[in-house]
Amino acid sequence: MGAWEATVEREGRVWRVSVPALGISDQVARLGEADVCARELVAGAEGVPAERVEVRVRPLADPGVLAGLAEADAIAAEAAALVERSARMRAGIVRSYVEEQHLTYREAARLLGISMSRVQQLVTGR
Repeated sequence: MGAWEATVEREGRVWRVSVPALGISDQVARLGEADVCARELVAGAEGVPAERVEVRVRPLADPGVLAGLAEADAIAAEAAALVERSARMRAGIVRSYVEEQHLTYREAARLLGISMSRVQQLVTGR
């Protein structure tokens, strides 16, 4: 016997467990009870012991929450790209300044108000 597919989603203060292929559903108080409930639903409908039933339960989250999280992830990716762009830009500016003005790292550090080791990192890319 193959695995059955079931879904579970919040419905008020309870969880609705559904087995769409059989058109049956039930409620449980806790999400952790959904697997057993789904297995028992299929077993009862098919007339087999619950131990012989394999069910994959897929929780269905609120679409609005999922959309919000996807938007937050997209913003985080944009922010990471901007941080990377900023770092490349900063390094290029410091490297050009040091080279064009023929500055030592010590001189550049003093002029820019950053450490000499930071100037070296920006100039050499290390």
